[in-house]
Amino acid sequence: MTFPDVRAFGIATMFAGALYACSDAKSPPAAAAPEPAPEPATKPAAEPAPSPTPPPTEMASAPTGAKVSFGALTDGATVNGPNKDGKVEVAVKMVAEGITVKPAGAPVVGTGHHHIIIDGKALDKGVVVPMNETNLHFGKGQTETSVQLTPGEHTLTLQFADGLHRSYGPDLSATVKVNVAFE
Repeated sequence: MTFPDVRAFGIATMFAGALYACSDAKSPPAAAAPEPAPEPATKPAAEPAPSPTPPPTEMASAPTGAKVSFGALTDGATVNGPNKDGKVEVAVKMVAEGITVKPAGAPVVGTGHHHIIIDGKALDKGVVVPMNETNLHFGKGQTETSVQLTPGEHTLTLQFADGLHRSYGPDLSATVKVNVAFE
């Protein structure tokens, strides 16, 4: 064999070897994957459960002598106004004496904010004032508003509550009946 023949033979042999190595024919068995380590006899302690929500703060009593009232509305007053979609706009001023008006939030002793209950009565102490069409919240510390009422007799109850909207009870409320009519 001449040199070019040996060279061609070598290249062909290497090519055949490469093909054989890449084929499935007579492949040596693959090494088995190592088995996972056995679980320890005792498992690590579980994370502690989160602590339960702390109980709400106890409701403070209203300061002695504190009271609320409607600034300009008097019991039995007649309120006349233009017909706006079947209702009359009634201006309301909310007054607090002996207690500080403060926006809703964390309860602070001696503070709270107003709520108006339309055609309802004062809530017991500690009851959260519902939020709906007849229980109006003034959690930004407002002291004036207007209420839309249909013609006829209505009861308005001014209810003072703490920062969490918990009523201070009937002792810190005021109720007036008003007669609403179109002009």
